[in-house]
Amino acid sequence: MAKLYELTGIFLEIDEMDVDDETKLDTLDSIDWEHDFLRKKSKTVSRLSETRMHGLKLIRLKLQDWTHFEKNLKIKRLKRSKSVSQKLCI
Repeated sequence: MAKLYELTGIFLEIDEMDVDDETKLDTLDSIDWEHDFLRKKSKTVSRLSETRMHGLKLIRLKLQDWTHFEKNLKIKRLKRSKSVSQKLCI
């Protein structure tokens, strides 16, 4: 949707036209305000959904990283505990 000052400017231009009031009203009615608003709104929703999808992908990647890190940590702990137990047995 056009910005408020743009809409005000359009309205003022129409209002200052040297024609009768009925023609001014017809001109205002002919402008498809709703279509312009819906087009802008759908673009905003699509950008928002893209941003959220990107955020979800990042969260999944971080979760995979933490899962991998946790597995590696468990392996290291097991190796360490085995080496400590072997040293104690000797």
